[in-house]
Amino acid sequence: MKFEWSLAMWVFLGGGFGCLLRYSVTCLCDKLPPAGIPLATLVANVAGCLAIGFFSPRLMGFRIEPGVLRQA
Repeated sequence: MKFEWSLAMWVFLGGGFGCLLRYSVTCLCDKLPPAGIPLATLVANVAGCLAIGFFSPRLMGFRIEPGVLRQA
């Protein structure tokens, strides 16, 4: 695989943005009473999965038709 600076920059920016969001979620969840589970990790991971599921098809150029998800 050939190293591409433009792709590396996107990975760098995405990783930095993800770290800031995870830190923000951790700070917000620390203000809540203890839940017995790592709530900040759960919230950050679920939000990340939803974001990847939402943005990855669009960034890869796939077009999602409105009725496709309801046919399943």
